[in-house]
Amino acid sequence: MTDLQFHANQENENFQHELQLFMDFGDDITLTTGLFYYENTIDQRLDFWSTGLSRYRNAASYGVGSLLEPTNPFLAWQTARVAYGTDQPQPGLDSDPLVPASLDQVGWSSARDACRGNPVNPLAVAAVPNLRGAQPFLAFSDPHVKTVCLLQGPWLGDSRSFANGNTPSGPATEGTSFIWNTVNSTEASAIYAQGGWQINNLFALTLGLRWAEDKKVGEESLYLYQEEQLTSANLLAYNQATGALDAAGNPTGAAPIRFRGLPYSASIYREVENEFDDITWRVNVDYTPNDNELWYLSATTGSRAGGFNLGFFSTTPTYDPEDVLALELGYKGQHLDGTLQVNGSLYRYDYENVHLQFVGQSALGPSTSVRNHPGAINQGLELEVLWLATNELTLGGNYSYSDATYDGEFVDVETGAVGLVDNNNPFSPATLYPAAERSNRTDGNQLQRVPEEKWALWGQYRLEIAQGTVDFLTSVAWTDEVRFDITDSPSTSRTSGIGGTPGSPGRRPTTSWRPHSS
Repeated sequence: MTDLQFHANQENENFQHELQLFMDFGDDITLTTGLFYYENTIDQRLDFWSTGLSRYRNAASYGVGSLLEPTNPFLAWQTARVAYGTDQPQPGLDSDPLVPASLDQVGWSSARDACRGNPVNPLAVAAVPNLRGAQPFLAFSDPHVKTVCLLQGPWLGDSRSFANGNTPSGPATEGTSFIWNTVNSTEASAIYAQGGWQINNLFALTLGLRWAEDKKVGEESLYLYQEEQLTSANLLAYNQATGALDAAGNPTGAAPIRFRGLPYSASIYREVENEFDDITWRVNVDYTPNDNELWYLSATTGSRAGGFNLGFFSTTPTYDPEDVLALELGYKGQHLDGTLQVNGSLYRYDYENVHLQFVGQSALGPSTSVRNHPGAINQGLELEVLWLATNELTLGGNYSYSDATYDGEFVDVETGAVGLVDNNNPFSPATLYPAAERSNRTDGNQLQRVPEEKWALWGQYRLEIAQGTVDFLTSVAWTDEVRFDITDSPSTSRTSGIGGTPGSPGRRPTTSWRPHSS
């Protein structure tokens, strides 16, 4: 019986300190400065188990090496590897096929502890090497990877008593096939200042400057049930030797069938470090021709620190910071004795190294990792109107237009391929079309979750009755087509639509507004 379960827990520790200083220089100049410091540590743990699957719960039989299992399961495992043809060097390891290997089953902390010189399991080798840079792949050679250690051992079954097969602060589980334990630590510092100058009755100037630094350290410790792949003939011979298949190749039910090859336990540890620092700024000019109107022009830069892809031993362990330059020309005004409010703006956001989620490879196969797209541009306009038509009737509406597209072409850092291979397009299934014909260029594609046009209209009427008041609210809204994937696949978009909410109760605002820049 199969009963797949998982347990996840997370521990957060946060420390934040900030010192601010406010100063006025006469009636026209203000200055705000500050120091900011922040520490954060996030521990995430995941245990995936199935008590009902004996392939995970019980010790593996190694066929021709089964006679050695009671006294020396390690030698039984290695004997089977020789007999069934898997005693080959592993990627990134020494020419000795036993490097690195444990005489016992390994768990989630085995590779970490052995790499630090404190092995819990007896090793078949003198030490576990740091494989950083051992292979040209980013998983090993990313410049921010500090440590990579791999450790394998025979599969002796995962019972509740096997502590290294349980997550810290988690339940004692049986039949675990995968564990991740990750630690993500951040130390952030910032110094900032913003000053405002009321030049005269018409113009005001705001200037801001900020320096920020982020120091990040990430660790991932994994525990996996794995099978070394055998040829079809050797896989059949192995399953027959364990009693899982009879001489005709039919299941016997006496032992679990191994669908890939020889079982073993795997422990993976990787440590990554990176530092980010950036200077961002802001310039804003306000023009106030009268007490009821405001025009503003602003330019602002921003930066979001990079980070790590932890939990699956991703082939792309790190990603770079994302930067943005935002330009905006806006208007806010009151008219008709304060009963009509009009807000509008023209904007352009220019992004570099956009953080997006892509499907890539990992120790477990395909997984989702954050990567950088070269850029994106989001430009358009927004308009909002609110009118207190009478004491009883309020009308409102808004409209936005956005020309939001990716800028530059995505390049897969794993393969070097230009563009993205779309595996979800029903018009070009992978069974009929090679990857080259399913590759989609991203430059100029619509941004995800950003419709080109969107508008809404609403009205509210308040009716006075003897018992009090009754509010009637109705609205209608339109949202243009939305993309949920960076490709232009028709299977990853939502068509445009219109909707409304007649008869909903609401409240009519009773105060006027004072315009100010955002």
